[in-house]
Amino acid sequence: MRQIRAPHLSFIAHRLPGWRMALFLCLALLLGVPGCGGDATPTPSRTTTTTSSPSSPSTAPSASGIQLNPPGTLPLVNEKATLRVVLLRDDRIASYEYGENAVTTWLEDRTGVHAEFILLPENLGMLSSMPMWVEEYDVFLGPIDRCLADFYGVEQLMPLASLIDQYAWHLAALEVRISWLRSAMTAPDGQIYALPLAPDPDLLDPNAIGMRMWIHRGFLEAYGQGMPATVEEFRSFLEWVRDADANGNGDPEDEIGWTGAERPSVYYARPTDFLMNAFVLQNPDGFAIRDDTVRCALVEDGYREGLRYLNGLMEAGLMDTEYPSHDPEYLRARVEQGNGDTVACVSSCLLSALSDDPVVQAKYVCMPPLSGPDGSAYTYYDPFAGVRFNSLYVDTTPDGGYRTRGSAAAMISRDCADPGLAMAWLDALYDPEVLLRASFGEKDVDWRTPPEGTVAVDGCPAKVEILRDRWTNPVTGFWGESFPLRFQGNNIARMLLPADDNPVLVTEYQAARMYEPYIEPCALLPFAYDRDTQIQVNEWRTNIGDYDRGMITA
Repeated sequence: MRQIRAPHLSFIAHRLPGWRMALFLCLALLLGVPGCGGDATPTPSRTTTTTSSPSSPSTAPSASGIQLNPPGTLPLVNEKATLRVVLLRDDRIASYEYGENAVTTWLEDRTGVHAEFILLPENLGMLSSMPMWVEEYDVFLGPIDRCLADFYGVEQLMPLASLIDQYAWHLAALEVRISWLRSAMTAPDGQIYALPLAPDPDLLDPNAIGMRMWIHRGFLEAYGQGMPATVEEFRSFLEWVRDADANGNGDPEDEIGWTGAERPSVYYARPTDFLMNAFVLQNPDGFAIRDDTVRCALVEDGYREGLRYLNGLMEAGLMDTEYPSHDPEYLRARVEQGNGDTVACVSSCLLSALSDDPVVQAKYVCMPPLSGPDGSAYTYYDPFAGVRFNSLYVDTTPDGGYRTRGSAAAMISRDCADPGLAMAWLDALYDPEVLLRASFGEKDVDWRTPPEGTVAVDGCPAKVEILRDRWTNPVTGFWGESFPLRFQGNNIARMLLPADDNPVLVTEYQAARMYEPYIEPCALLPFAYDRDTQIQVNEWRTNIGDYDRGMITA
């Protein structure tokens, strides 16, 4: 096993021209985006989804002459083979070696393929690194920005489309069940250079329907007029909170009608998230696909009307004037004021963003989407959440840096001597049992299959019961954050645990299902900008955000 020290990493010297990305976006949108427009919303349920077996990929000897067993067969080879695998090191893992790491040992025995690991330093910078300075490797297994992978693909990476068709049993099964998966993997030049994160079509991630509002149940009961259903009824409720001493402590001045946050570290907490959906259909960046056309909500009359509505709430003293400066800690402190009896409504995807205290959490229930001036109520649903990079799961390293994240998970070097073997091995990582071990550690040591009748968050049978903390030192049960197909601690993994272990996630899942009838498909297929365009887009976002805040708080 080799460990590589990172050289000084500058930004990309050779950049993808902006016109190429713009052309790609135009073509992609003209061709239509699966799951958008008038298509039915593909919200999954493990109780109704059936698994279709893919047509078996054709078989052939690999490029180096190693005889691969038919796709879907284990082991992959009858005679031991070796692949040189680049991994982004997780410094918490004591060893990745065969015989020392449980997943490495189990996977090699299972596939017949020995992984010779080339370990890169843990912190290479947020979504910006590519192993262009690593020589003589076969597989790069690590999270990276998909646009960056596509950019380097022409010169450094093996095109994967034909390899997927020939050797990828598990990916073929996913493609049968997820119609848009291949489109999400395809680069602007029509090739596939990187494999995706591992979505689970059987599960609904509650965060995929995340533009939520939480309302204080005690205030609502005291109000006595029922749950607000329209923007005008919502304003009337906030006016009552302002004037009626909603918490009954004798001080009519200490209540806050609405609060939230502007920072992305508090997921879907802006006033232009949940509340704006009553006026215009949009994704988090203010775009939506309607009639096979990408539309910018920010320049539509409905958005302007929404800003006027929000400004009216602010001028009337119904909104928290300090919301733009809230970080996660300050927002929790705000909600926890007065033992959790101060704030009437909070915009947030996560209930835990309101408070870590179960007593305070229990004081809030999820508010259904509000109807706007035209009588319509919408909510945003991201069917591509399983393969889209999500900043919600970015966590800091002990030195204050960031663990690398991205929407591409695995690539094969153009110089790989046996791309068929490499693809078959990568495909084996998408096996559900591999994903379980990669997420939870060593079976029957860190976790086990729960007793029959144990119910998961979504009401289906739970698949995992935790036996001990998988991060117990020395950590040798799995690869930690080095396994990029599924981020540690994400909802897809947590959805497999017993419901009793995840009461907050149960509440969030039930909220997502409550929002389901309000979904109007509009999500954009995952894509990424080149660096120059990203700089422009970031500037536009900053300017628009400043304008929005100015309009609301003026």
